[in-house]
Amino acid sequence: MEILQKRLTIDDLILFVKSKTKLDLSKYRPAALKRRIAHRQFTLRCHDMHDYIHYLYENPSELRYLTDIVTIHVTGFFRDLDVFDYLSESILPAFVERKNRRAGNHLRVWSAGCSTGEEAYSIAILLDKFLKNDAIMAEVVGTDISEDAFNAAKIGEYSREKLKGVSKNIVENYFRETENGYGITPRIREKVSFFVHDLFSKPPFSEIDMVVCRNVLIHFKQICREEVIANFHSALSDSGLLLLGKSEAVSGACLGMFKLLDPSIKLYQKIV
Repeated sequence: MEILQKRLTIDDLILFVKSKTKLDLSKYRPAALKRRIAHRQFTLRCHDMHDYIHYLYENPSELRYLTDIVTIHVTGFFRDLDVFDYLSESILPAFVERKNRRAGNHLRVWSAGCSTGEEAYSIAILLDKFLKNDAIMAEVVGTDISEDAFNAAKIGEYSREKLKGVSKNIVENYFRETENGYGITPRIREKVSFFVHDLFSKPPFSEIDMVVCRNVLIHFKQICREEVIANFHSALSDSGLLLLGKSEAVSGACLGMFKLLDPSIKLYQKIV
């Protein structure tokens, strides 16, 4: 990259980051992207985009930090409790009834854009509580584009602050106390696998029963959202479910791929 030859712009930043990482910033909404980068520039006392790209060039470790601020890792255990209540009361019973008709079946859930793992572990805990007396093997797969988020999720240790609001019963049964907070118990850890994955890449899984991808699509351009939703469609089993964030929706070219089951929690079913 001829970094000293011209005044650099956000287009140069996009090209530079893409050449060095898996992250394609061109897929993100421009206004939000510029806002996050501007905040980082201010923190580093870079006067403009040109200065920030120079900083990136001279400090390769900044690329990982940039990945984190762009992809945003706002998450928590049992975030939006009403959604988890709905899964427990309405969705899982239907899954169990259908799976029990066929011996030896697995129940597979993909937590896409799982950040540091809280959502994936929350789903695994819910499945463990619900499926204790059923001969169904539950498996949760969590993916995120950030290697730092992936490493944190794989370790599965969280601060006490992270578990505020989680019921005492769940903490006692599914966490062990550590020096700095709490760690996920081995029984739950073995139900969850984590991978670094870009949602725009071909799904590494198939025959998934449910994809959970909440508050991730809102950061992408419309046409890029459709690309990700199409990938989810190909990864899901027949009649599989897609759970989005409450401010997200299947739209555009993907409307014919899914049927909306519940508008209040944005739950969709795959149309074959």
